[in-house]
Amino acid sequence: MIRSKKTLGIINIAGGNIKSLFNSINRKYVSIYEVDDISKNINLDIIIFPGVGNILRLSSEILSKKNSFILDHINNEKKIIGICMGLQILAGYSTETEPNAMGLSLIDGYTSELKSASSHIGWNTLNFNPNSIFSNFDKMDVYFNHKYRLFSSNPSFISGTTHINEHETIPSVIEKNNLIGFQFHPEKSQEQGKKLLNYSILY
Repeated sequence: MIRSKKTLGIINIAGGNIKSLFNSINRKYVSIYEVDDISKNINLDIIIFPGVGNILRLSSEILSKKNSFILDHINNEKKIIGICMGLQILAGYSTETEPNAMGLSLIDGYTSELKSASSHIGWNTLNFNPNSIFSNFDKMDVYFNHKYRLFSSNPSFISGTTHINEHETIPSVIEKNNLIGFQFHPEKSQEQGKKLLNYSILY
């Protein structure tokens, strides 16, 4: 049986470098597109919000263009994968900018500065819930580079956590219906990170 390729768009409107992300995705089952104009009429199976760039610019672009295909993608409950900043935009708002950057409000909560450190940079361990689709990746080390994190009173969609020190544990993976979010950078986490990223795309 021939398996048809899914179409995947990497949203590149926030000024970030997506080269490593683009190169980490297995093209055997996925056709990849770089999307730098969200007002176009595009029909994709999956979109990825990448992990670097200006979150205020990204949210302003999405929320100001009512004809954006991204809003149709959301309304049709198609798959969205958010990486680092891309996870944070799924929440209600971010305090990273002044004024606050409004999010897509697809998950409960907001993003703000880490409580116990000025930044979280380097390799650290993922701890998954047993019912996570990523449970086979439990205790895997991945690469983080961030100063902000998700704060939420609803733990039901938080499937993976990471201890950044003895004082603070952060949500590192979220799963909610068609949404997947990674606080870390799978595309910068060597072969196992790329494996996890591609698993999230094809799951």
